[in-house]
Amino acid sequence: MCTVSIVPIVGGLVLTSSRDEQKARPTLAPQYYEQGARRLWYPKDQQAGGTWLALEEGTGKAACLLNGAFEAHVREASYRKSRGQLLLEYFDFEGPWHFQEQVDLSQIEPFTLLMLNFHANKLAELRWDGTHKHYSEVDTTRPRIWSSATLFTALEREARERWFDEWLEKNDWERIIEFHLGKSGEDPAFDIRMLRPGGLQTVSISQVCFRGMDVKLFYQDLL
Repeated sequence: MCTVSIVPIVGGLVLTSSRDEQKARPTLAPQYYEQGARRLWYPKDQQAGGTWLALEEGTGKAACLLNGAFEAHVREASYRKSRGQLLLEYFDFEGPWHFQEQVDLSQIEPFTLLMLNFHANKLAELRWDGTHKHYSEVDTTRPRIWSSATLFTALEREARERWFDEWLEKNDWERIIEFHLGKSGEDPAFDIRMLRPGGLQTVSISQVCFRGMDVKLFYQDLL
């Protein structure tokens, strides 16, 4: 939920998400869950009951979450519901525009939500800064990386974007997992595979790869 990349490929798109979290936080490996008439694939955060990445079977519809909007924020004592639960609600709406227009985000902690339709090759981004919604459509023909605003400063996010661009110049997209597992050789506290004192670190990597109508799902528990 804290580092996400997209890479366009011939006939498709690859989305990869690194989860940076306390290693003691309990998590279930991905499986399929029934949500009304829908069947969703996602890893589950056992503490809050939500997720940071989910895919709806048969539709090409997916969503991926990062903590924070634009800059680090001061956390409130409590919130109405977790952001990971909100992500799952997205699948009950017709599409990204309808979701951002109708969803109630009062008393929800700031986040960045990526909403994809792999079949239509479309990606929308919704940032909630705690007061206002910021909605935009993202160009899926160009690679891009997002880093959590709650964990990384603007300068650190810029450095990570530079590493991402430099890596893609030398490597094939099929090795993108290696980038998410990699180290720049600088401070591990803001590396791609990050590690900080107190147990905060990259704990898993999830990936959805679409090519035509085919989908491949990948998950690696780094603990």
